[in-house]
Amino acid sequence: MAEKLTLAAQLDDWCREVRGRGEAVFKASAQETISIMQRVGPSVANPDASGGGNMPVDTGFLRNSLHVDVGNGASSGGDQYSEGEVALTLGGASLGDTVTASYGANYAPQMEERYGFVRLAALQWPQTVKKMIETAKRRVAARR
Repeated sequence: MAEKLTLAAQLDDWCREVRGRGEAVFKASAQETISIMQRVGPSVANPDASGGGNMPVDTGFLRNSLHVDVGNGASSGGDQYSEGEVALTLGGASLGDTVTASYGANYAPQMEERYGFVRLAALQWPQTVKKMIETAKRRVAARR
């Protein structure tokens, strides 16, 4: 049976030794995962898309229907996807909050089934957290 890998299990001693490091890694990892979900990729409607992702884009309605909620009540979503708005929403999150990113388009489940843009981003979570820890360490080291 596969072991469930939680954020707490992934945070190393470096993250735990200074208050705020774990929370910063959590927020950065959530932001990166949402960015991966939103990365445009080839689809039936747009076969030449070269954004490196899996999000199918024809009119952009699906991509713009993204809604992000944080367990503390913070929320983003509207008529157009904004990475900045997502970052502001995540900025209000605390370590331990649940972040939910979902799509409001009624055909989102069918597109997810076909292209896997959410599923494939979620599968990258362990690597994303590791990458964000390394990025944070480099930034701290650069300030010294």
